Amino acid sequence: MKRRAVNVFSLSFLDIITCGLGAVILLFVLVNAKSAAQRDSITSDFRAEADRVEQEEENSNDNIGPTVGLMWQKDREQHHQNWDQHHDPGKQEHIPIDRHTV
Repeated sequence: MKRRAVNVFSLSFLDIITCGLGAVILLFVLVNAKSAAQRDSITSDFRAEADRVEQEEENSNDNIGPTVGLMWQKDREQHHQNWDQHHDPGKQEHIPIDRHTV
């Protein structure tokens, strides 16, 4: 009797390998779909929180708008006074320094 040659890549072996590869791909697809759904849920929660914070900020800005404007105007006036004093030495106030107390 003749011995048959062993064929490593028989049709049954290829069927088993293909089935295993399909199972792995299906597993990756299911895991990815689940993580995408979870990510969308978390993203929508964060978006809702961000919208709530933005709305609160807009409401608080409506209340402090004039105050901020006045603060900005006073800061600007102070800046101009400091600039004038620095660039025009004649307008600077002379503050005597007592060297004995320093």
